Amino acid sequence: MPIASAGAALIGCLVLVGWALEVEALKSIIPGRTAMNPTTALAFAVAGASLWLQGAPGVAGAGGRSRVARLAAGAVALLGLATLVGYLVGQNLGLDQLLFGDRLGGNRIAPNTGLNLLLLGSAATSSTGTSRRRAS
Repeated sequence: MPIASAGAALIGCLVLVGWALEVEALKSIIPGRTAMNPTTALAFAVAGASLWLQGAPGVAGAGGRSRVARLAAGAVALLGLATLVGYLVGQNLGLDQLLFGDRLGGNRIAPNTGLNLLLLGSAATSSTGTSRRRAS
């Protein structure tokens, strides 16, 4: 899990750097495709950090870090839920416009991304952080 969580966090951070420095190659995972919304990139970074905290040695019973990890995962789930609610009611709630809003040009978090953020955040929130590979 540490590699996957670090990968997600790294991708999110690289996209945010791309938006901050206006480097088109970093805004999109696949060149020539629609740029990742910076709020989605932040959610990737937060989800990766949450998963890393939950999988880090000694975290299973470590109250503080475990709570932070679950709160971070909950924030990701809430972003996904807010995105879906926005599409359902036909209103952009504006969360996807908070970062670099003046440069987004209509770039919103897609509904399928909102659903995936909701599922990912919910799964990470309910994770116990105790599953470890047993030595044989």
